[in-house]
Amino acid sequence: MQDELTALKPSLERTVTETDALMAKVSKEKAEVVEPKKAVVDQEVAKAKVAADAANAIKSECEEALGEAMPILNAAIAALNTIKPADIKLVQSFKNPPATIKLVLEAVC
Repeated sequence: MQDELTALKPSLERTVTETDALMAKVSKEKAEVVEPKKAVVDQEVAKAKVAADAANAIKSECEEALGEAMPILNAAIAALNTIKPADIKLVQSFKNPPATIKLVLEAVC
């Protein structure tokens, strides 16, 4: 058993040396390749976050404007739903409708 260990000792020492050299090479490549790429990625992430924040600000502004406009739209639709066919026939019967009726019809059409 001792003879086998003695025989393997040079092989183990060579393997340890190769492993140390490989670890040094990996550390060097990491410093040269991975770290700069990580910095670039971090910059891109920061740019994307700024763009996302701007988009969210626009989104919230639009939702606020929409929240103000929707009740007005719903009220206008409800008002249009109150128009009866008889009302339209009455307006059609006018040869020269008053200016306010013309204005309302232009807005509706």
